Amino acid sequence: MEKELIQRAQKGNTIAAEQLYARYHNRIFSYLWRMTQNRLLAEDAAQETFFKGIKGLKNYREKGTFKSWLFKIAYNEGLRILKKERKYFWQKPVNENDNENIEVPWQSDGSPMNPTPLSDDVMIEKEQQRAMEAALARLPVKERQVVVLRIHEGLSFQEISTIMNCSINTSLGRMHNAVRRMKKMINKGAGQP
Repeated sequence: MEKELIQRAQKGNTIAAEQLYARYHNRIFSYLWRMTQNRLLAEDAAQETFFKGIKGLKNYREKGTFKSWLFKIAYNEGLRILKKERKYFWQKPVNENDNENIEVPWQSDGSPMNPTPLSDDVMIEKEQQRAMEAALARLPVKERQVVVLRIHEGLSFQEISTIMNCSINTSLGRMHNAVRRMKKMINKGAGQP
């Protein structure tokens, strides 16, 4: 199905291109938001990713997967925007007491859902997720990107090495270092030695 969409989009079929956009937009935006930690920068980078992706479809060859090809474009756009903004690391400090970090669930009509009391298990899980996101935000960019591409996007280390233009061993090393650093930060935050 995706292969057919790509082939039709390569021939100029705008409906096929729109379907590819719909299929990948949320994932690309989410990835770029995690990379830039800024909604406007992520939107700009996502828009540029799809512009370059659709424009470059005529040159796309089935070397690897379309997903990894598109994520490579997104990765490069994210780095370009970060460089332009002179932000190589996320600048926003994560404060566990900051209510701005609380996600508000929305109904399909766009209105916020009524908040319900959270069980202890849900509260603990949310706190653990905040600690993970805070640790992720403090990682060096290249380590953070490996974690996001592997954990959040489910890409293989082969795909990650293609996207980041490095060897598989380098990708694995960055993942290992990232996990080690994150564990240390989370343990330190929890008061463990």
